[in-house]
Amino acid sequence: MKRKLKTKIEMIDIFHKLIDNEISLSEFEEMIYKNSQLENEIGEDNYLFFLQFNYKKENAEIEIREFIVKHIVKENDFGNWKFNRLLELDGIYFPNENLFGYAKQNPDFLNGKKTEFRQFWDDKKIEIFWTNRVSQFVRHISEIAKNNEKYLYLGTYENSYIHLVVNQNDEIYLAYDVINEEVFFAKNIKEAIIKLILDKEH
Repeated sequence: MKRKLKTKIEMIDIFHKLIDNEISLSEFEEMIYKNSQLENEIGEDNYLFFLQFNYKKENAEIEIREFIVKHIVKENDFGNWKFNRLLELDGIYFPNENLFGYAKQNPDFLNGKKTEFRQFWDDKKIEIFWTNRVSQFVRHISEIAKNNEKYLYLGTYENSYIHLVVNQNDEIYLAYDVINEEVFFAKNIKEAIIKLILDKEH
């Protein structure tokens, strides 16, 4: 049973990998021909489309990607896949619950790592620079309050303009230094990163 599940995941992964530029169109074509079991996972009509498709024609990759997003891989499924992929590649662990408490107990857990990816729709490059040591997020020394921490600082993106901070409910806020504003972004860190991957405006 476990082997079957793993095989299914591996087969579906080829669609994720193509739209994420992990494999080339020619590699994808070869995998399609070699994996006839895919028909059971994506349906006969979809599988026939890939078998009959002309991979050499102009704009073939764009057409294939659009077909995959429309018929095979849902946007949110890709977001979840990419989130897990990023954590695996970057060696970062985020707890499913109590990120605030975990970060307090393990302030070095992000270790100054960098997470980078291209957004799903507009291909814009995002680089998140995680902090070396999680600390209270403040703009001025007068805001420091050991017993009343509103946010913990996790990292930044957009050339350090946008700060990712977490509150005691594990909600992620975007904090803007220049305009002195915090904006609710996501219910948790996983949702926050997936929103960035999928380029969903807050």
